[in-house]
Amino acid sequence: MARIQYLNRLLRVKRFVLSGIGLGLSACLCLSGCMTGPDFVPPANESLPTSFSRPDLMNPSSAKQTDPQTSDAALQADIMRWWEVFEDPTLNQIMATAIENNWDVLIATQRIEEARARAVNAQSQLMPQVSLQPSAVRQQGGTTDILTGFGIYNTIALPLNVTWEPDVFGQIRRSTESQVARVRAAEENRRNVLVALTAELAGYYSNVRMFQAQVDYTEKAIEASKRRLALSRVLLKRGLDSDLNLAQYEQAYELQQSLLPPLKAQRDWAIYQCAFLTGGFPTDLQTKLEKPAPLLLTRKPLPSALPSQVLRNRPDIRQAEQVLAASTANIGVAEAAFMPNFSIPLGTGYNTTPIGMLLNPASFIWNVAINITQPLFTGGRLQAGLALANATREADRLAYEKAVRQAVMDVEKALTGFDNYRKQRLTLQDTVSAQQQVFANNQVLYKVGMQPEFQFLQSQIMLNENRISLAQAQNQEAVQLITLYKAMGGGWQWAAPSARSPLDDGMTTAGTLQQIINDNLGARTAPSQATAIPVAAQKP
Repeated sequence: MARIQYLNRLLRVKRFVLSGIGLGLSACLCLSGCMTGPDFVPPANESLPTSFSRPDLMNPSSAKQTDPQTSDAALQADIMRWWEVFEDPTLNQIMATAIENNWDVLIATQRIEEARARAVNAQSQLMPQVSLQPSAVRQQGGTTDILTGFGIYNTIALPLNVTWEPDVFGQIRRSTESQVARVRAAEENRRNVLVALTAELAGYYSNVRMFQAQVDYTEKAIEASKRRLALSRVLLKRGLDSDLNLAQYEQAYELQQSLLPPLKAQRDWAIYQCAFLTGGFPTDLQTKLEKPAPLLLTRKPLPSALPSQVLRNRPDIRQAEQVLAASTANIGVAEAAFMPNFSIPLGTGYNTTPIGMLLNPASFIWNVAINITQPLFTGGRLQAGLALANATREADRLAYEKAVRQAVMDVEKALTGFDNYRKQRLTLQDTVSAQQQVFANNQVLYKVGMQPEFQFLQSQIMLNENRISLAQAQNQEAVQLITLYKAMGGGWQWAAPSARSPLDDGMTTAGTLQQIINDNLGARTAPSQATAIPVAAQKP
């Protein structure tokens, strides 16, 4: 009967504790609707130009789209695998290898995992922290002590501790919001690495083909110059030429020979750089790239884009926006530090001396409390933290504005560079065509004996020198086109298209944090959110 009365009394105590906890939780949940700090609002970019200065160079068909999402999709379709406009199979192969194996891409992928782990860690502070601390102690108390004079005795404890800090003023939620924005920024950083990688690799590949062509033309010019020099010496001995002409031909021959070693060195350096960008050692692509191939050239129209599209498409702009969102949320974290901090510790379990009584109801123990901490004086630490958060946000806002203007300038510079180098290439192409005709005529006349060999060699040297200039101009045109695709943010969209709208700021997507948690735990339920790009998805 006594045992039943004890159990009833224990149940009443538990109900009292639980009702007290419930009231405390209800009060905290009512207060938890408060959120300190400003909410993030994406920049409006009202002063952004409505168009670029050279729309005549772009594809007019894609410029007719008026719907933002439709026009963005058209732009991404144009630039997702922009290197394929050169129709170079070797470039396509090494580009796929680089995207899969490049060290910077792999490092950026791990940076995303780091950011995800931080976001999950920040969000975990919203949950109660539960720990089990079993212990077994054998000790001896002094026999002269009235309270502990039991001699040697054992203490067995099986406590369960629960601590919860209700986020009354939104400090943890703001911190989580900041870390989620950092995850988005890390994802955009990886995309930006892909943009830079594809442009850099295509640029070095174009240099390889240019230096190979220049080496070939220089060797042909050296061979003709050597023959001209030998012919001049023969004519001088016969009194048919002058010492001045011989000295000039010797100087030209030596100068052409001096140009060949630097060209070979730069060709090899470009090959080494291509191999490194693909994740290999310098000589890994020597066999694949040592055979000369045509220079990069495309006659396809340029993709059409508006400045607003470039901002939505460039990963560095999107990254800067997410960094700004993170620093905005940190202001709320700093403001919440001025507010009271609540914590509710709860301890329950069993504690006994004889081990056989461990799970006996009489061994049950519990404790509950509500702790409130209000900062009163911190020596200016909290004020300095808030000032730091505001200054960081302003710096990030200025960095975003700078990135916007840098993006517009990059496109403008690439457009004017491409246009002018294309004009130079067309002019030199006409010059080489005319010189080829001259060389062909001289060759025919020389073979039939109607023209001396000396004039034939002169035309051959001049033709190869013009070809060297044409190869350089064609390479510059290709590099400017590569730079234009990079300025438009091309090179990362070739993976599976994202289900998110390009207009989404990444902070209001439903399930954003849950997706991050799932990704961190390995349950990737949304393939479009995955950070790894499947190589098999390169070709449609």
